[in-house]
Amino acid sequence: MSGQFSDLVAIAGITVLVTLLWAASVAFTYWDTRNRGLAGGSTFAWLALVALLPLVGFATYLFARALALISSISLNGNRLPTKRETALKRPPAGQGRMPTLIASDLAMQTIADPKSAIQDNAKRRQASIKYVFAVTAGADRGKEFAVENLPAQIGRGSGTAIRLDGDLGVSRNHAELYERAGTLRIRDLKSTHGTQVNGSRVEDGSLEPGDLIQVGLSILVVKVIEG
Repeated sequence: MSGQFSDLVAIAGITVLVTLLWAASVAFTYWDTRNRGLAGGSTFAWLALVALLPLVGFATYLFARALALISSISLNGNRLPTKRETALKRPPAGQGRMPTLIASDLAMQTIADPKSAIQDNAKRRQASIKYVFAVTAGADRGKEFAVENLPAQIGRGSGTAIRLDGDLGVSRNHAELYERAGTLRIRDLKSTHGTQVNGSRVEDGSLEPGDLIQVGLSILVVKVIEG
């Protein structure tokens, strides 16, 4: 009888331990997916896998997480080019700016030459754009983001000005662009994988035309358009 009681106690202890480990794996998966800023569907899928397949599901999640981290470290180890580029050059010395049109002149121009008026409106819209960020590496490669108002955030969240949904290494609110004393700057928002500028990790630093910003597996080139 005492032997059976000892067996029951051992089984109960093992059951409690396994249950605690299962609960801890589910809790960790939920915390980690939310901290990484994954979309709701991805978070639910991982939680379902870990909950329904306690050992296999959690091991699969850790393996996928390790692969993402290794890929990020491998990309961070590559030496980034230092060539700088600007979107537009300043006009040559001695070349003045076009005078501003008064309302009556603009109305006459619109009636006489609609095409010219459309071009003028396009120039006015462009003048309000201060910075352009071109994605040169990562899932969103080829995209360009024009930023008119600062501060502006980079991330995967719906409220970010530069939204990189395709990069799982980018946090929901990864970094913030802002100005100080007329200088463009960037600061990391306690992201999971950090923020780099020209290959060096930064918490808060200045930016210049041609600088390379790395968030997750994405690289963005800073371009300047002067109105």
